[in-house]
Amino acid sequence: MVKLLRDTTSCGVIREMKSIFARHGIADIVVSDNGPQYASAEFSSLAEEWRFKHVTSSPGYAQYNAKPERAVQTVKNLLKKAQSSQCDLYIALLEYRNTPMEGIGLSPALLLMGRRLRTKLPTSSALLTTDTMSQVHEQLKQRQKKQKQNYDRMAKYLPDLQPGEDIRMQKGDSWKPAVVLEKHDSFMKAFIVKTPDGKLFRRNRIHLRKTRETDSSTFEKSIDMDTDSQQHRTGRSWGFGSLLKGLKSWH
Repeated sequence: MVKLLRDTTSCGVIREMKSIFARHGIADIVVSDNGPQYASAEFSSLAEEWRFKHVTSSPGYAQYNAKPERAVQTVKNLLKKAQSSQCDLYIALLEYRNTPMEGIGLSPALLLMGRRLRTKLPTSSALLTTDTMSQVHEQLKQRQKKQKQNYDRMAKYLPDLQPGEDIRMQKGDSWKPAVVLEKHDSFMKAFIVKTPDGKLFRRNRIHLRKTRETDSSTFEKSIDMDTDSQQHRTGRSWGFGSLLKGLKSWH
């Protein structure tokens, strides 16, 4: 979805999110970066009231937010092209939503509504009412299988960490000693760790190493974001900079 924001405050973001939810249904999981709009009390209240789970990308691990970032870049490119060619932005968006995506062969409109969108070009009415959803699941399954095979060639699992375990935390280009306090979020594979100077950090497992683990580019397999694999919706919001129960502050 693409919405024109009047401002980038929490109220502005919430207003447009409500509009999207009212039109397409409430999301099960909302993934965002750690911007102040999403770390606010207002956004936490929205998650609780509308009953969706809010997760944020771990600091320094932007891969979890890669999909939205790619979407933002796509829209920016559309804006630039529409402006340079003096084309109506909404016509450009219409054409984009009606264009089949690589690897799937179906357009965003077909995936969302099960039909093509009518454009300024002559189109058969039969094409505007075709139900294609029966084709989607197998194509997505094959695409995910191929992606997993490609990913498995270079990825391996990292074992879980336990409270009280001495580890090393990546901070910039160096590794600092720390101790694991607790697992903060199983979904995002995030842990709360404490450094010798008493500071608390939330870090993804990829940035933490056991004593005998190498510091190379070994990394953990990504989390399956398929909402079917999740348990239940919650109103809990995980925001970077939030206070944890029993902990004063974390970074």
